[in-house]
Amino acid sequence: MLAAATFVAGLVLFVGGVNAVRPPADYNERPARLFAVGGRRSALSYVQTDGAILGVVGLFAMLASTLV
Repeated sequence: MLAAATFVAGLVLFVGGVNAVRPPADYNERPARLFAVGGRRSALSYVQTDGAILGVVGLFAMLASTLV
C-alpha cells in the first residue's frame, strides 16, 4: 500500500514538474532560477530549473517504489 502511494505521489511530482518547465514570457526578463540552453535566442533558450528538479524527484520516487 505504501509503495502504491509513493508511486502516485511520484507521478504527481513528475507531471507537475514537467508542466512547470516553461521559458520566460519575455526574452528580456529572466526568472529567478534558470540555465541557458544553447547559444541562440529561441523559445527554449532559457528554461526554469524548478520544474526539472521536481520532475527528477518524482521520477526517482516512482522508480524507488517500483523496485521495493
